Amino acid sequence: MKTRNQKLKESYDETPYISQPIQDSHPAHLQAVCQLVGLKTPDYRKAKVLEIGCSLGGNIIPMAMYNPNMNIIGIDISSVQINEGNKVIESVGLTNIKLIEQDISTYDVPENHFDYIICHGVFSWVPNEVRESILQVIQKGLKDDGVAYVSYNTYPGWKEKEIYRDAMMFAAQKGQNNEEKYRLAMDVIDFIDKNRIKNSFSKCLGVDESYIKNKDQKFYVIHDFLSSYNTPFYFKDFINLCTKNNLKYICESEIGLHFKKRYIFDNYFEKTNNVLYDDVIEQEQLKDFITNTSFRKTIITKSTNLSKYNINYSNLLEIDMLNSLFILKGDESVIEEWKTIFVKNEVDRKIFEFILEKINDHGAVVKEMINEYKNIYSDDSIHCLYRIIIDFIIVNAIKIFPYEILEKKSVYC
Repeated sequence: MKTRNQKLKESYDETPYISQPIQDSHPAHLQAVCQLVGLKTPDYRKAKVLEIGCSLGGNIIPMAMYNPNMNIIGIDISSVQINEGNKVIESVGLTNIKLIEQDISTYDVPENHFDYIICHGVFSWVPNEVRESILQVIQKGLKDDGVAYVSYNTYPGWKEKEIYRDAMMFAAQKGQNNEEKYRLAMDVIDFIDKNRIKNSFSKCLGVDESYIKNKDQKFYVIHDFLSSYNTPFYFKDFINLCTKNNLKYICESEIGLHFKKRYIFDNYFEKTNNVLYDDVIEQEQLKDFITNTSFRKTIITKSTNLSKYNINYSNLLEIDMLNSLFILKGDESVIEEWKTIFVKNEVDRKIFEFILEKINDHGAVVKEMINEYKNIYSDDSIHCLYRIIIDFIIVNAIKIFPYEILEKKSVYC
């Protein structure tokens, strides 16, 4: 009888997951985010990195190319994905990266070895025992000052999406392979679209609906909506799993979400004088309810490491902290979408265009950008410049990296 892990392996061998660079998982970005909240992490340029569930290596192969002093290992259960990734590595002559076919449940990770561990798009899509193995590998494999990035689906946001997943799984159950299951699932989505009733459940998927209909994203639908395993978590429950493995929460890799939710929560405090939620985990969970969060990219570390630092989330908005960042352009569609909101007057328009010009090609150091701005324009509008930079970070239009150690060509973006 096939084990559950064998079935997963066969599914990914049949339909490989097309991996690509995930900016929020890059060790340089993780280092900058941790720096913002007061946690010192290892220099990313010479880091030892492990990616759990590396697929074809699309996230870490570019990382190895641009950071020759990194030492990177990627593991994945799919032999097809690993073999394809290793062909790319061999063709470009990389010697600082290895992709290994490996079930995480039986992986004998070297103890206290890795500076950064990445686990993107895996945790919610495997059986319970594999999730436990992931956290055990992180606890054992991280160096004392290392950090891990783990992404996962979350409630309450995924409760709505589960309606679509249930409909797709129902339609796909007669499919004999991934291709057939995908076709049957897309047929039911088309049927729902053509027969939808105003304000019915079929409106619930929102912006993701066009994404899952994109045939280029077939692999995503197969391994997310049609996977045998798709387990969203309430944030508090994910943290409880971490705590059992002596791992602690630092913050979110998408630091803009932390900004945005903190504004909401501070406003809640101010209006209600409520002091019941004085714990950061409770605050984060309440914020997920308010914002209907469906996905998180969480940074964690060993409990013993976090005890050495005084994590201070109020540092996020300090000018000295912003000055210490190197920023790169993020999602261009987001920039366009928010332009009308950010630009309130002629000064804002001038600043908006100035920022875009500076980050458009190779990014910019905030401190240097501020100094250049002062030489061109009046100091009176500097506070507006900082405000728009913060706004950009909040909506994920800007990616942040550590300025002191950044070599501009050492990060793929």
